[in-house]
Amino acid sequence: NTETGAYLASRGGYLYGYKTDSAAYCRWSLVMNGDAVDAANAASRSLSHLGFNTAKVWFSVVRKADSRIFFWKLSDNAASTTYTTVIG
Repeated sequence: NTETGAYLASRGGYLYGYKTDSAAYCRWSLVMNGDAVDAANAASRSLSHLGFNTAKVWFSVVRKADSRIFFWKLSDNAASTTYTTVIG
């Protein structure tokens, strides 16, 4: 979040908010494969993909891409793009 300076981080199998985007574990890449989009984190080799635990209702990091997470690209002007996730 650019307003608060908090970023989604992944480290040691946990997701948490971190107050900088300079750390490697705050760096995410979005990879498109057809209609599916995978969010992968640079910090982990085994648990690097954004996932969702439906039993406990929380986001997590998992071994493979989670097809239950959908991404929408929102553009309020030509200079900014925001990605949000929703559970389907």
